[in-house]
Amino acid sequence: MYSAHPELRRRVVLGMSKDEAAWARRRAILGLCVSSLLMGCSDSDDLPCSPARVRPAYSDALCLAGALPAGDDDWARSYRRFVLEKATAAGVRTFRDDFTWSEAEPERGRFNFAAQDARMDDLTAAGAREIGLITYGNPWASAKGSDCARQDRGNCAVYPADDPDDYARFAAALAERYRATVSDWEIWNEQNSGFRFWVGSDYPWKYGAGTGGDPDRYGELLGRTYKAIKAVHPKSAVAYGGLFYHEQFIMGAERFLDLSLMHRPDLGRFFDVLAYHPYTTYPPQVPPEAGDSTEIPLVTMQKNLENVMAIRGTGTKEVWVTEVGWPVYGQVDEERQAQYLVRSAILAMSAGATRVCWFTFQDGPEFRSFPPEQAFGVFRYANDRTSAGPKPAYDALTTMSARLEGTRYTCDLNEELGLGADGYAFLFEGRGKRVLVAWASSADSQVLSMDLLQELFRGTILGVRAWDREDDARNFPPGVSIPLSGSPVFVSLP
Repeated sequence: MYSAHPELRRRVVLGMSKDEAAWARRRAILGLCVSSLLMGCSDSDDLPCSPARVRPAYSDALCLAGALPAGDDDWARSYRRFVLEKATAAGVRTFRDDFTWSEAEPERGRFNFAAQDARMDDLTAAGAREIGLITYGNPWASAKGSDCARQDRGNCAVYPADDPDDYARFAAALAERYRATVSDWEIWNEQNSGFRFWVGSDYPWKYGAGTGGDPDRYGELLGRTYKAIKAVHPKSAVAYGGLFYHEQFIMGAERFLDLSLMHRPDLGRFFDVLAYHPYTTYPPQVPPEAGDSTEIPLVTMQKNLENVMAIRGTGTKEVWVTEVGWPVYGQVDEERQAQYLVRSAILAMSAGATRVCWFTFQDGPEFRSFPPEQAFGVFRYANDRTSAGPKPAYDALTTMSARLEGTRYTCDLNEELGLGADGYAFLFEGRGKRVLVAWASSADSQVLSMDLLQELFRGTILGVRAWDREDDARNFPPGVSIPLSGSPVFVSLP
């Protein structure tokens, strides 16, 4: 490994990048060296670390999940425009939202896309793009779903279709209709949660048949849907639906993915991307770096899933984090939520995730209730929704985007900067600027030496910024260090 400073030649960077060929095919403008006029490319001779292989631009990786409801009424249009205004001001250009089958095709062959069309019109007008999440089943396509609907037993659209071709045909209809505006499709959501999103299966699982979903049936549905979408939009990306990571009564992501690939050994041919949700144990309370007998660090989650794919021979796949977040609940106050938003995004990008979607934009009316499903937003709740104010998490998101706009993840500098096991430092660069993002995950003393940074990067530090404060590092006398805390700082480098 090369380093401009021989004494710093100690380690390889955190994580491995995804398949460069996939990026060349689908997103060549996102930071490849052939697009250096847009992003700029590092000279590794000028870096105190070994740069990662090409990653997407920060602004192309950042995403917001579950933020934009479908609907063609005045309220839906007004609310979406409010969300789009605030989210794009915070640097978000990609959204991940439901395309709900039971709403768009209430009877076999009778389609009504007005609600989805209106949302896509607003997204296009805002210059934003969509990851289309195709959810879920449809009562008329499932015997169990039909029984549920007749008995009025709640959400009857979470029973998978008896014939997966029915779902595949709907997915193809979406891909064809929106081929000019949507090129990314995610197939189902948390299908390993058998009591919430894939209901009615008889697949055996230790907490009861079906509670872990059905990896065999999901693999069959994914394979048929992939082929149906590619038939009408060959250049689209099809993602294996986002798996909830932990085995918490449901089947964990590693086991579900492994079983689906075991049941169907050729399944790797029928998805371009693996999506997953690296929430900590529900309800999320610990930081994204946490690792103990019950928790797994975010970066390790991704490596574990990549290992499953490697063992099963799927070939290299992009990995998307299509949901991650922390509710303001219990030990997580608004300030910690803001810290965890930045830390989880940076960690996921460093691990090689090419999309990172925070869940979600705004709290719901039951934000004080348990389970805290309606407390994940970066905006608070208001009765009319649009008069709501931001939480600190929104300020943290805005600051992160302002500092990292135009850059991409380059390398991990933790060891080069002499930080301990609980210290984190990641370099982003592009478009003529370099930014170091650093924090400490524990209360143990961790400091960032201005002198060492200036030595490593051969120049004067240009500025230090956190979401809640700003300092002018040029005024720091020699020997001064910045104490690190759970609130990440952004250091502008020469």
